[in-house]
Amino acid sequence: MKNLSLTFLLSMMVFFFLSCSKSSSTNNRTGSATYSWSCKINGTPYSWSGPYPSNTAEGQATFVSSATLTGINLNSFRTSLIIPCSITISLPPSITSPGNYTISQSSYQANNGYSAFIIQLNTSNDITKTDIYSTQRGGQMKVNINSVGPLLGKVSGTFEGTIQGQKYLSTVTETLSVTSGKFEAVRLQ
Repeated sequence: MKNLSLTFLLSMMVFFFLSCSKSSSTNNRTGSATYSWSCKINGTPYSWSGPYPSNTAEGQATFVSSATLTGINLNSFRTSLIIPCSITISLPPSITSPGNYTISQSSYQANNGYSAFIIQLNTSNDITKTDIYSTQRGGQMKVNINSVGPLLGKVSGTFEGTIQGQKYLSTVTETLSVTSGKFEAVRLQ
């Protein structure tokens, strides 16, 4: 059941990622604002910063909230296919104001799958060798939405906690510590 849930969540993440990429590349509005995200995972810093609309081949920081899904997508790219760090935060639908959220296995189940935190890490140059960590597997992440701007405005917040998963082809569960997480994302919906 956990594998099926993780498969569903990963499928949702891919759909969300493609939706965000499509929205940012087809939108004709331009702005001079810089969007960014950063965090430390087990002490190693990861970050991205850029304008909107960004070249999604470099990275992105996007926020989407609708009646069916609220998602925050943060990633950076080493090449067009290799993503050193991708973070997907799934929260309950229709978030339009600041708030604090705790994401864990139990919150995922209590919110019908709308509460998850996924980190994908790729420390190699092989697209198939991605390590996947999720609160569905264990751990607890705290996400604070500090401000929610209008459409194409900024959404800012912080995140920290622990998350569990496995390195590529490993059967050993690891716990990652995520600290100093912050983001300023463009609101696409």
